[in-house]
Amino acid sequence: MGEGNGKQANECTGKNNKNQEGEKKLFFSKLTPEKNVDISGYKDALDFALRDSDIKNVAISGIYSSGKSSVIETYKDQNENIKFLHISLGYYRSGETSRSKKRKADIVPEKAEELDTATENNWVIEETEDRLLEGKILNQLLHQIEAKKIPQTIFKVKRKFGRKNIIGLCSIIMMSAILLLYLLNYNSWTKYIVNTFNVDIWKETQAVCFALLVASLSFLLYKVITMQLNKNVIKNLSIKGANFESNIEVFKESTESYFDKYLNDVIYLFDNCEADVIVFEDIDRFENSSIFQKLKEINTLVNNRIGSDKKLTFLYLLRDDMFLSKDRTKFFDFIIPIIPVMDASNSYEKFKEILENQTIFHMFDENFLQKLSLYIDDMRLVKNIINEFVIYHNKVNTINLNANKLLALISYKNIFPKDFSELQLNRGFMFNLFQKRKIFIDNRESELAENILKLENEIKIIKNEQLNSISELEAMYLTRELRVDNKSIEEFDSRVELIIAMKHPNARISHLSRGAVYTTTAEAELELIHQKSSFMERKKNLEIKEQGDSKVLEDLEAQISILREEMANLILTKVEDVITEYDIKTTVFENTIGEIESFDYIKRNEYYPLIFFLLRNGYIDKDYSDYMTYFYTNSISISDKLYLRSITDESPLEWNYPIINKRKVVDRLSEDDLRRTESLNIDISSFLIKNNEDYKKQVALLFNLLSSQKKSEYIVELYKQFNTNLKLNLVCLCFEYWRNSFSLIINNDEVSRVDKEYILKTVLEILTQDEIRQVNESNFINKFLESSKTFLALLEDMDKQLVDNLNSIDLKFIYVDFAELKDTWGKIIYENNLYKINFHNIKRILEYFYHVDVDSVNHKNYTLIRSSTSSLEKYVESNINSYMGKYLEFSKEKILDDKIYVYIILNNEVIDLEKRKEYISYLKTNNLNLSEIESLELKEIVITSDLATPDEENLFHYFIQKDEKWSIELISFANKNKDILEFDYSKISSSYSDEECTRFFGKTVRCFDLENEIYEKILVAMKYYYTDGFSIPDIPQDKMQILIETRLVRMTEQSLASLRELYKMNIVKLFIKQNIDEYLDIISDMYDYDELIDVLKIEDLTTEQKMKVVDIIDETISVIGQNYSEDIIGYILENKFDDSDFETLINQYSNYNDSIKNIICEIAGGGVGAIIDNECDVDKHLLDRLLSDTDIPVEKRTIIFIRNIKKYTLPELKLGFEKLGLESYLLLLEGRRPTFEINDTNESILKYLKEIKAITSFKKEKGLFRGYGKKTKK
Repeated sequence: MGEGNGKQANECTGKNNKNQEGEKKLFFSKLTPEKNVDISGYKDALDFALRDSDIKNVAISGIYSSGKSSVIETYKDQNENIKFLHISLGYYRSGETSRSKKRKADIVPEKAEELDTATENNWVIEETEDRLLEGKILNQLLHQIEAKKIPQTIFKVKRKFGRKNIIGLCSIIMMSAILLLYLLNYNSWTKYIVNTFNVDIWKETQAVCFALLVASLSFLLYKVITMQLNKNVIKNLSIKGANFESNIEVFKESTESYFDKYLNDVIYLFDNCEADVIVFEDIDRFENSSIFQKLKEINTLVNNRIGSDKKLTFLYLLRDDMFLSKDRTKFFDFIIPIIPVMDASNSYEKFKEILENQTIFHMFDENFLQKLSLYIDDMRLVKNIINEFVIYHNKVNTINLNANKLLALISYKNIFPKDFSELQLNRGFMFNLFQKRKIFIDNRESELAENILKLENEIKIIKNEQLNSISELEAMYLTRELRVDNKSIEEFDSRVELIIAMKHPNARISHLSRGAVYTTTAEAELELIHQKSSFMERKKNLEIKEQGDSKVLEDLEAQISILREEMANLILTKVEDVITEYDIKTTVFENTIGEIESFDYIKRNEYYPLIFFLLRNGYIDKDYSDYMTYFYTNSISISDKLYLRSITDESPLEWNYPIINKRKVVDRLSEDDLRRTESLNIDISSFLIKNNEDYKKQVALLFNLLSSQKKSEYIVELYKQFNTNLKLNLVCLCFEYWRNSFSLIINNDEVSRVDKEYILKTVLEILTQDEIRQVNESNFINKFLESSKTFLALLEDMDKQLVDNLNSIDLKFIYVDFAELKDTWGKIIYENNLYKINFHNIKRILEYFYHVDVDSVNHKNYTLIRSSTSSLEKYVESNINSYMGKYLEFSKEKILDDKIYVYIILNNEVIDLEKRKEYISYLKTNNLNLSEIESLELKEIVITSDLATPDEENLFHYFIQKDEKWSIELISFANKNKDILEFDYSKISSSYSDEECTRFFGKTVRCFDLENEIYEKILVAMKYYYTDGFSIPDIPQDKMQILIETRLVRMTEQSLASLRELYKMNIVKLFIKQNIDEYLDIISDMYDYDELIDVLKIEDLTTEQKMKVVDIIDETISVIGQNYSEDIIGYILENKFDDSDFETLINQYSNYNDSIKNIICEIAGGGVGAIIDNECDVDKHLLDRLLSDTDIPVEKRTIIFIRNIKKYTLPELKLGFEKLGLESYLLLLEGRRPTFEINDTNESILKYLKEIKAITSFKKEKGLFRGYGKKTKK
């Protein structure tokens, strides 16, 4: 069963058919066990097991092909004294049988009855297998024992009986029958013989006959008894009578098992086999452990019968996994493990050893063998694979097949023989995997077509974009009603102009919402637009268009070319490129009636990963049939036949379908065949064109077919197959037979851009100018090549013919990388103006030919071009309008041209006005002189964009240009530059008339939108002023304040009258304040009391000026509540005292300075009567002065004192009493008890004194008040 552990197996030889090398002997390896392997270690174990009397059941365990059989065979050769008897059970389940058994075992019935039935069926199956296995064991045992040694066995071995034995037995039977008949009819027979033959009968004849009869019958009876005892010939006896019937069964048993039913006979066989060891091989293949139980029982019975002098050992060769857990130690008395002679770790060395012995190791890739060996771990399998390889290689290798692929296919055949057979019939697992390739190609083709369509649509969208700038796009998406710098949308020439103005850094933007005006910013408004996905998509496409750089389009076209190239090469896709492990695992097949085969028998196979390895590494691919069949050299190949069949069947193959013998195939093609589209094949067409001289008619038919079917992409495929000379030949043939093919190729979206460029390169190199013009009637060459970035790099030479051809069709390249072109080609293109004016080309020219700084090219392009006389300058000037469009695109909205060239561009009417406007919007060169610009509209944009020099000349110039008006943009310009604009009037006065300057001054005074700083700066600088009145109404206060403070309005009666009439008092006061002296001179004639009072309140006037105002006022002046200075208050009190202020003044006496106090005291002294009459509240300090004033009658002083008595403390009262001469009250305070006249005054004093506890009391006594003073302590 197993292979040897050591030396290579013996080799046998066979013969092969004669081949090209003559007769060759092939060497093969046998698959039988080896008899000379190294069994060191194993021998000791076997000796121990066979000698020990207690060990009767021995297991030799190891995986399949580990070398178990080789160990036993070698041991037998080394121990001839031990008799071995082999029972080898060649039972191998097919995949289907295994699956059937598994399905039966997995049945789960739905009902109890079905469960019982299923269980019973399974039991029946197991019993049947047991009987089969037992029968095989008995059968092999029976045939290995001589029949004469087991005469009593009931098991019969069919053998050929000798003729003599048969004749002898028949003679005895016949003789017995004759003798019996003779003796029963002795007299009749004797008489007959005597009468017939006239012979005397011997008297003892009857006795002799009887003796012979008894002898023959005894012999026959002996035979019958022997057979009955040994063979159980008679098993049933039946005795029947009229009323009785009986059946007797001899040796009847109740079990169906052979071992149970015929146990005695089984033991009899084992007992008489005369063997020391019975070896059971392959018993584990039955997957039935119950047989080991029965064999162990039999072994025990047999050994018990033969006694202790001898033993019969059962030796089992088993797999390691035959038993689970510890079960195997219960069955066996001793177990010997076998180390595998080969596994995945050393299989490569075995492969190599056998192949080297076969002298074919050199034919294989060593890496392949190393990987293949990882999947094959069976020595016998390795040998058979190599045996079959030798046979196949010598039978099918007439066309130099790949040895690695052949060995891979043989490996697959040996491990999956059923599927290999199915593959030959275009069925099975492997065939379905090959079908996956076609499915993949179809799916991938659909996927590629979809991706190509998406890219083509993207290109179409970019090319069809109608807008020319981002600003236009933003204008299209602008929906809100905006005002920019106080201008509504309607006031702009277009919405684009509004967007440009809105982007200005200092732009003031607002929008109307629900009747309210809100301030916003350009960033906020543009963000609302940019948030829209459709805007961003179009913006992306527009940016590509604006850049003037066709790189993106070319990249997209390059992607399309790559995808089309991949699509064209799909037919060449190999199985390993498309098959994945998932595909292998999920492969199923559904036939026409819906039956599904999932190939589980393969997927469950332990060698299943080998399929993935062989397929994924290309060792088994679509050309597998070449390795399975004969090849006859005198015929065309099968693949070539398929091509010819495809034409007649009108079932075209792919153009790239390979043709092996082209000439033979072409010779079999008829003219009618060549008129069919099914005949189109790259290999065939290539052969015809290469051999054009021999096949002119066929070539003409080919081009006629292509022309009629418009198969331009076919021309491309042919072109790609040819070398340079044949490409020229193809182009000439196309021009001759199918001139329109070139335009069809260029307009064919299925053809890659690279292929188109190569074809046009050949066309431009080989055809004449006249031929080129004929080909380029629709100008398709220009449209295609002008955008190419790679065409010029393809050119191998740029001779005069090529340049002339390019000039003849006026071809201009959009993208030229001058530095990358070979030799002087860049200079040739530059000098011949074979390029379009765009950023890329201009940049490359300036860099390459003029070594200009790259950073300046985008933003200072025109300046750089005009800085030196060159062909570029002339080319640009002759195409200035076109150039300007490109310049605006690549400037990235930032232009830094020098002023002189800015003026040239702005004044060049050849350039579209809109482009010049856009130029200004991108211009970063400031301090422009507006007088250098001719167009007023452009001046407006310049000044709006803050590009004009902030000086008086630009300001005045623009004012005059705008019909002597302060326009919105001029106001904005002045306000923005208020800090840096120095208005030098002398520069203006020398250039403009006095009338213009006067009007400018007047318009400026009325321009209230000017910020105050620049408003004042301009008006003051001009030194103009109003003298004859000022009649301008509604001037804002801040502006009027400037006019007054700068004395632009002088004080005259007319001016004062105008201001009084037109403006509020605060303006008039300001005017008066700034012109107080002049005002005082004229006010007497224009007297106004209220105005003078307001003037008096002006804080900045001097005291003298205010005194003059007081003097001018004819009426009294109140000082109460006024913020007059103390000097003015004193002056007013002395000169214009208002009586209504009296009470307030005497009450607030202490709030004034000494000077004013004196004046108030003087006024109070003269008005004591009023104080008494009005009961005025007098300031205490003023009261003290009044009490001390002797000019005031004492009675009046006393009244005033008494009315204000509560303001004094006791000591102050004493002092007051003393000043007023009130002696009685002094006595009272000294503790005495003076009397007082009864009146209200004395009563008030006494009550107050009592209240402050200065006296004890007072009362009426004899018509007087008597006071009681407090006694003082001495």
